Amino acid sequence: MAELSVNADAYRALHADKKEDSLKLYGSWFCPFVQRSWITLEEKKVDYEYIEIDPYAKPPELMKLNPRGLVPTLDHNGRALYESLIVSEYVDETWPHEPKLLPDDTFKKAVGRIWIDHINKKIVPTFYRILQLRDAEHEEAKEDYLTALRELSQAYEASSPEGPFFFGPCISLVDIALAPWVPLRDFVLEHYKTFSIPWDDPQLKRLAAYKSAVDNSPSVRKTLADPEKLLGTYERYAKNTATSEVAKAVNAKKGLP
Repeated sequence: MAELSVNADAYRALHADKKEDSLKLYGSWFCPFVQRSWITLEEKKVDYEYIEIDPYAKPPELMKLNPRGLVPTLDHNGRALYESLIVSEYVDETWPHEPKLLPDDTFKKAVGRIWIDHINKKIVPTFYRILQLRDAEHEEAKEDYLTALRELSQAYEASSPEGPFFFGPCISLVDIALAPWVPLRDFVLEHYKTFSIPWDDPQLKRLAAYKSAVDNSPSVRKTLADPEKLLGTYERYAKNTATSEVAKAVNAKKGLP
């Protein structure tokens, strides 16, 4: 028998007799990792409470849930999860109604995870390398960034030529993994490093279609911060004086925490 898909309202109706879920997302408004989980919650249209955290004055309730004190942290009925994509995948699987952020087909799902890994290892760290590093290392980082984006654009084309998202017309976890940096923080690199992604590059044509779709996504738009305020949070990275775990990892030439 074919599996029936249900929308968010139908899912709530089916589970109306169950104890109401308590779902809280602890985050900081400027954090792109938080934005991944935030977009997921908006896209799945589940009921949740967003709790803003000052990362320099972490409250006891967060430390109890996550001893590392990092965001995002998800509290679901008193049980805690963290790491942005783990949170996102948990939400997608726990509320299995449409839209599904990864396909049911196991091969396609595995392909999606390959390119999420590419984003995590080749694109996100290199964004910070461009911001923080100087001279030859800075120039190398720019070349690495464009190479990684062109490879990803080819993967988008192979997965779904029509798009606009990785698997087709609906946003997926691959898109959510990338969006907080590309395109949503392109302007940070433009402002501090006068570096712009050449979206007219034929090798980036498929990724440019994704960019347009992300820019117009209602779920994404609900998570956007004020651009001027957001720029201020990256000044320390641009001066290479930031003391975050991400900044330390970049300077130590290690993978991001």
